[in-house]
Amino acid sequence: MDSQRPSVDNARYEALREMLERAVARSCPAWLVSRREDIVQAALMRINSRTRDGVDLDSMGSGYIFRVAYTALVDEIRHQRRRRMDQTDAAEGPVKSERPDPEKDVLSREIGRAIKACLEALAQTRHAAVSLYLHGSNVPQISTRTGWSRKQAENAVYRGLADMRRCLSDKGVQP
Repeated sequence: MDSQRPSVDNARYEALREMLERAVARSCPAWLVSRREDIVQAALMRINSRTRDGVDLDSMGSGYIFRVAYTALVDEIRHQRRRRMDQTDAAEGPVKSERPDPEKDVLSREIGRAIKACLEALAQTRHAAVSLYLHGSNVPQISTRTGWSRKQAENAVYRGLADMRRCLSDKGVQP
């Protein structure tokens, strides 16, 4: 269990968390308020990853910490916009071009098969977490639906996504 604890002591961890919460709250648009906690968690995971790689938290500086919070916020905004666009496209139905593109169809099917194969190759908990995540659930929702703690759900999602990226990369599928 110690491997899941932050690599900084509790007082420094709480101070870091408060700094990230302030940074996210300062920049977060009103329509994204409900996702603030997830954004802070994503930023914490990025910083924690750096500390595990041997980078000292004190050497990061407050500027770096604010940049991490900002990039986590930007990533979430992009994710939400993509979701909205996907939902809008789905509501309008498929857009038919004058000429079908068989090359795109084949490529799409190959990518779909690769994603499905990589998803099936995941460990059971990661498979469940990533499936829920890909269907639009966030970490707190996944935690509630599965009965896992938030930390367990968070670890399953992010480790599962990392496994998916590696698997897809091995299959030659790049984002």
